[in-house]
Amino acid sequence: MESISIPAAAAVTASVSVVIWVATRLFDWIKDWRATRRENRNYIRALYAEIDFNTYDMELFQSQSASIKAVVDKVRSTQGFIPHITDARHTDIYRSDVSKITYVNNDLTGQLVCFYGFLEKLKTQIDGIHLKSFTLISADGREATIREIFKTVGECATFGRTILGVMELEYSALNLRRTQRNSPQTSTSAAGLEQRYQQFRSNLDRVRTAHQNSPLSHPTR
Repeated sequence: MESISIPAAAAVTASVSVVIWVATRLFDWIKDWRATRRENRNYIRALYAEIDFNTYDMELFQSQSASIKAVVDKVRSTQGFIPHITDARHTDIYRSDVSKITYVNNDLTGQLVCFYGFLEKLKTQIDGIHLKSFTLISADGREATIREIFKTVGECATFGRTILGVMELEYSALNLRRTQRNSPQTSTSAAGLEQRYQQFRSNLDRVRTAHQNSPLSHPTR
């Protein structure tokens, strides 16, 4: 039996080394890909839960607050009256690492920015009614401020429900579902998801227009 020559043995050793190196790199790549995929999914779940919470908060305001007419009448008749409205929004997930917004698809990115922009707008409006100057402006000015708050709450709730419905469709493998609470508007019907999705598409131009008018599109100079 002929023995393997030294050059041939060296070639075999080199080939084995290359195979081992490629296999190691492939293993590392697969491991990193799985870790990124897991991080992506966890972020989507957490973002969905945060939007769900904020949307529910808006829905709760709409369902449990006094009617806008009652509030406006009180504000107009009593100059020193300040409605008890609190800001309980949560933005930790969204703000923790804005670069992760790329984990969501392109259609949702603008809507997410718009949704959180409306939350920021609402915070500014609520802060405004607690300023001393609020009680000093005209009755018309106070009424306009209150009406604007109710309008922004409605916009937040609408955007939130739309985004949640689209996320449930786009990421169906994650089985995203709203937390069941007492509000009659929190459940998402599976039969209505496709209709909501089509509505989302048809209203995309309107949403983009609203996004352009959001505070994040017009930073304070």
